[in-house]
Amino acid sequence: MSSGLTGSEILNMPNSFLDVDSSTLSTSKPNYQVTNMFVYPVKSCRAFEVCEWPISDSGMLFDREWMIVTEAGVVLTQKRETRLCHIRPHIDLHANALLLNCMGMEALELALDSASVAASAEADLCIGKVCGDRVRGLDCGQLANDWVSEALCRPGCRLIRQQMSSIRICKKDLASETSSLSLANEAQYLLLARASIRELESKIALKTDSVLLTSDEVIGRFRGNIVVDSEIPFEEERWKHLVIGNVDFRSLGPCTRCQMVSVDQHSGDRRKEPLATLRSMRTGKMVFGIYLANSTRSDHKVIRVGDKVFLSQDA
Repeated sequence: MSSGLTGSEILNMPNSFLDVDSSTLSTSKPNYQVTNMFVYPVKSCRAFEVCEWPISDSGMLFDREWMIVTEAGVVLTQKRETRLCHIRPHIDLHANALLLNCMGMEALELALDSASVAASAEADLCIGKVCGDRVRGLDCGQLANDWVSEALCRPGCRLIRQQMSSIRICKKDLASETSSLSLANEAQYLLLARASIRELESKIALKTDSVLLTSDEVIGRFRGNIVVDSEIPFEEERWKHLVIGNVDFRSLGPCTRCQMVSVDQHSGDRRKEPLATLRSMRTGKMVFGIYLANSTRSDHKVIRVGDKVFLSQDA
């Protein structure tokens, strides 16, 4: 959920917010670094790739802060509506705006300022469910609703923004009873490691009847927030604590996967890969990537592509 700062205030944060606590790193080893970062402003829509980004106490700033619901109030995801991948969100912190793009349509621009949203929508509230949690949100207005309905060829849809007072608690974060969550399903962040991505790619390539997937396509299918380089496939599943740049994280364990990873993020078509290969590689639950949570208060901190990843010795 947003920090309450405007885009320009976020961009002009003092350097003191970026200082690294060296005591945190005293027992750590800088083995890896961040290679990619992604924000998903609208739940289940296309990823927005960034080079640096502020984080908040509920995850990456503005990540999954909006959702699209049906006329009946059901939250849409790509499990139900694959055309969500055609909607390409972009956040312009300089202009303090969320931009939505879709092929053949004029872009939709919405203010990031929550007060402006509430005023324009006349505080029209919507109550929906995300992973069993009842969430309250503000309707972004008829113009936005018409736009998402046209983009999805689905009349009656509404674009809803999570209400700041509608706080969700991360059920996976057993170490904290106050870990807040946006409209994400399970946790504040999802991390992917490149050694695991390469391993999955290589297994798919061995199948004569499968269409090859590039690393970028695999990353797109698994919808991570943070991608790091690594050496050993699936070693990230053993990590416990890590520091990225100047931000402390703890692992909440592996992410269990479903059929949504088989949706081509450009066409919206359903494919058998990479889910079929992942199923053959793993015993028990099909997991890929790990969930992360903030270990300390993280408002006003920034993470960047190229940041070192420090693993604590108990990782």
